[in-house]
Amino acid sequence: MSAWLIGVAIFALLFVLPEVGLAALWNTLIPVAPALIVFAPGVWRNVCPLGTTAVAARHAGLSARRSLSPLSRVWLNFAGVVALFVIVLWRRFELNTNAQSTAAVLAALGALSIAMGAVFEWKSGWCSGLCPVHGVEKLYGSKPLIAVDNAHCDACERCTNPCPDSTDAIHPMLGTSCFPQIASEWLLVGAFPGFVWGWFHVPDHVGGWEWSSALSDSTPVLLGASATLAAFIGIRRLVPKRHEGRLVRVFAAATVSCYYWYRIPALFGCGPFPTDGTLIDLSAVLPDGWIGLSRAVTTTIFVGWIVFYPASKRHWLHRPPYASGTISGSSDWESGFTESGDPSANRFSQASPLVQLDVAATDRATEWPSANGHGERTRTFHSEPRGAPSRASRGNGRSLHSVPKDSADR
Repeated sequence: MSAWLIGVAIFALLFVLPEVGLAALWNTLIPVAPALIVFAPGVWRNVCPLGTTAVAARHAGLSARRSLSPLSRVWLNFAGVVALFVIVLWRRFELNTNAQSTAAVLAALGALSIAMGAVFEWKSGWCSGLCPVHGVEKLYGSKPLIAVDNAHCDACERCTNPCPDSTDAIHPMLGTSCFPQIASEWLLVGAFPGFVWGWFHVPDHVGGWEWSSALSDSTPVLLGASATLAAFIGIRRLVPKRHEGRLVRVFAAATVSCYYWYRIPALFGCGPFPTDGTLIDLSAVLPDGWIGLSRAVTTTIFVGWIVFYPASKRHWLHRPPYASGTISGSSDWESGFTESGDPSANRFSQASPLVQLDVAATDRATEWPSANGHGERTRTFHSEPRGAPSRASRGNGRSLHSVPKDSADR
């Protein structure tokens, strides 16, 4: 609640003290968010003001509690990724310097989060659906340093499966081969590193802008995004599917390292455009070489942690006990799952190509028959609540969403 009140206070400052509100949002809260998502995505999910707003209707018993179809959820995720790119680029042309426009965007996002929470069950509509930051959570948050208790869900209703809060090693490329999923992968994993690099080579616009100039000024962003997207597409063709997670982590580390490469100097008046993104101007007092040192430290930390530090089985958040009626028996999302036959694949098949989006992840190792009939040792996602009975003991006797053991590289 305290984090939500801070969000409300920042929103109010945009009207009362516009410059202070802009600094509090863009130069204080937002610069902290990427690092928090890397090391403690569960903390971020707990304190995000929009996330708290989204589940308010459910806490109050006012939500319609509708379930999202797998296809609808994928389209919502894709819409969130597109919104992320639009909002971040829009910052350069208006939001960074215009408190009223920033407040309008925050109000629109708040209204959307309320609407999604009022219609759909728990976090499925906003936090794990339409939220523009959710894709970044999956991109950066594959190796959380800590897992914390879930501040919003006191009982698991299986609103989203697999649940991003309680599934280890989740990342943006865990999905199906449909257009919105592939487009999200290309944008978020492939284009985002170059997009971030280009963003820091575009100055803030003060006093308005025109579409014609906006396109030309966006050239660094477009070129950077295109370059890293092309690299991603080319490298992905060479990387086995079981190592997709490692590929994602390399691009994630490049993105967050690039962000802090430029953002930390800019916070202290030493960015490419000295007046842009400055929290406090210390350029006259900071020693020579501090920029290189800060870049070396942040890049080493993020690349070392995201790419090279051994993968853990830690989740973003501890899953709470299942709600009454959700453990026993078989539900719609549980029925009819089969393994694709290719033990090296991370994607699973049923009649619908979207089936794996609704697979409930387990935390047991099982033996799946491989395509040639030999057993393949597999490793599963960790998404069971503490103390929950195994699926075999629930009567269905099967383990879902298994992936090869060497996909620990994911």
